[in-house]
Amino acid sequence: MAKDPVCGMMVDEATAKWKSEHQGKTYYFCNERCKKAFDKAPSRFVRQSPVFLRVFFWIFPTSKRSDRPPKAQTPSHVNPHYRGARLDA
Repeated sequence: MAKDPVCGMMVDEATAKWKSEHQGKTYYFCNERCKKAFDKAPSRFVRQSPVFLRVFFWIFPTSKRSDRPPKAQTPSHVNPHYRGARLDA
């Protein structure tokens, strides 16, 4: 049994009417609609391999870097129509 990558339904490979190949792997579908959706955008339904993800996050880390400048604490513009606005700046 194989899992339909579009809807998640289990499909028997031996009796499946609809199948597609993507990057050397065969995918089986429960109906024609799921197959058409997959053929239109296969990367949307195929998960990337863990090796790809490890390399991706090694190149583009998601943790905060300390070498970035801190954000400004004061606004760069003060509305002069606001009460208490400093007009001397």
